Amino acid sequence: MEKPTVENKVKEIAEAMGLTYLCESWFRANQAFDRFRRQGESREVTHPDGLTLPACLYVQPVAGFLNFTSQGFVRDAPSCLISFADAMPLDYKGAEAQEIAERLKGLAVRFIVAVNESGFFVPVAGQINYRVAFDKMDANLCIVTLSLTLQEQAGVCFDYGFGRTKNRTRSRPNRRRRTRPGTAEDHREPRRRGTTDDGRNRRQHHDSCNDQRRRNHGNDGRPPIFCST
Repeated sequence: MEKPTVENKVKEIAEAMGLTYLCESWFRANQAFDRFRRQGESREVTHPDGLTLPACLYVQPVAGFLNFTSQGFVRDAPSCLISFADAMPLDYKGAEAQEIAERLKGLAVRFIVAVNESGFFVPVAGQINYRVAFDKMDANLCIVTLSLTLQEQAGVCFDYGFGRTKNRTRSRPNRRRRTRPGTAEDHREPRRRGTTDDGRNRRQHHDSCNDQRRRNHGNDGRPPIFCST
């Protein structure tokens, strides 16, 4: 599934307004608009792919910011140039050019209203700058360009703990199992550092303890004892 981007959302809004939509740099937009041709005496502007004017141009952003929230989301907020373009007469008069510019500004207002109603973006309010250009590009267009920042409303979820393991279990110390000295387990896993694998040092120590006991109490038939060291 295609990731929803700011550009995808602008395209959806523009096409819902019935506008031809382009996403290009200024240089490539000039090439794209140049395919619109005036036909014969009617001077009707047509396109080989059936596209029509006016059109909405999303100029590819070169700046913006990423808004990271404490809830674990990142919202893209490009600095956008969004243009509305229509053909101008080759021998236009000032009043005619101004009429086209006002019509395009009306499209710009409709676009901002649609942006705020879409729920895609943080609502746009306050002052929005625009510029008007007459007889621009090779196709002789009137262009009204909005300059604004469009910040996503929802954004994309990201993982703060990247590279970490969630729901960690507490590690327990590697405890040795306690065994009776002199047993097979004691010979296999000595309890104290410095003893041999067969436990002879510990056995010698216990034997000396038992010898001392016999000297003190005699051989009373009791089983040998083992010291706690």
